[in-house]
Amino acid sequence: MLLAGWVRDFKWTLNGVLAGAAVGAGFGAMENIGYLCPYIGWFSQSILQNFSVRGISGLFHVLATGATAGALWRVKGNAPFKFSHFFQAGFVRVFVLAMGLHAVNNWLADLSLKFKAASMWWIFPELQSVVLLFTAYLTFSVVQAGLNEIRKAQTAELGSERFEKKADGASPTLPS
Repeated sequence: MLLAGWVRDFKWTLNGVLAGAAVGAGFGAMENIGYLCPYIGWFSQSILQNFSVRGISGLFHVLATGATAGALWRVKGNAPFKFSHFFQAGFVRVFVLAMGLHAVNNWLADLSLKFKAASMWWIFPELQSVVLLFTAYLTFSVVQAGLNEIRKAQTAELGSERFEKKADGASPTLPS
C-alpha cells in the first residue's frame, strides 16, 4: 500500500481508500482462512457460528483499512510519503478510532466463540454488527472527505476562465 503512495498519480484520498480496502480485503480473507482451516473436513454448528463471526470480521478489515489508508492519503496530499505523515492529527484520529473499533470487534468475536454453548452467545455477533456500522460510518466519512476534495479541485480547475459564455446567452459550456 505504501508503494502506491509514492506514485504521484495516486494523490487523492479516494485512492487511499481504494488501496486500503483492497489490502484489508486480502488480509481479512487470509486471516479468515487461518481461523477456519481447523474446521476443514467436518461440519457442525460451531463452524456456522465461526463463519458468521469471521464474516463480520472480514468486512470490518475492508472498512477499517480503507478508512485508515484514506486518512493517510489525505494528510499526504500530492507529496511523497514521509514518516511524519503518520503523526499528523488527521491520520492519528482515524487510526486510533479504527484501532479501538478493531479491539472491540475482536473482543466481541472472542466472547462469541467462548460462550457458544451459552444461551446468549448470539448477542455478540449482533454487537459486532453495531461496531461494523460505526466502522462503516468512519469509512464513509473519509470517503465523503475524499469526494469533497475532488469537488474542490474540480471547482478550482473549472473556474470561470474555463467556461465560455455563448453569445446568444445560452448556458456556459466547457471548451473542447
